[in-house]
Amino acid sequence: MRARDLGAEVGWERSRLSHQISRMEKRGLVTREACADDARGSMVRLTEKGRDAIDAATPKHEEYVRKLVFDPLTAEETHLFGDLMGRILDSVERNAR
Repeated sequence: MRARDLGAEVGWERSRLSHQISRMEKRGLVTREACADDARGSMVRLTEKGRDAIDAATPKHEEYVRKLVFDPLTAEETHLFGDLMGRILDSVERNAR
């Protein structure tokens, strides 16, 4: 992904994003490459080690979210929560245009 697009996606200023990408590069999680379309731009690519880190974190993250968000809810409340989140996401998408 282009670095500027990544920054826009996460809502970070260029400096903050650059520092984070540098830290992730040092850990071998991403690489920064020249952009073929624009010599001034850069592409951020996830490395195999980065993908492995995401894959390793996913089960614990899912377990934690389930424990904190869904386990305290009844089946009916979970369904209602899903409906409400769907309406909120629809609103976000409509207003992001």
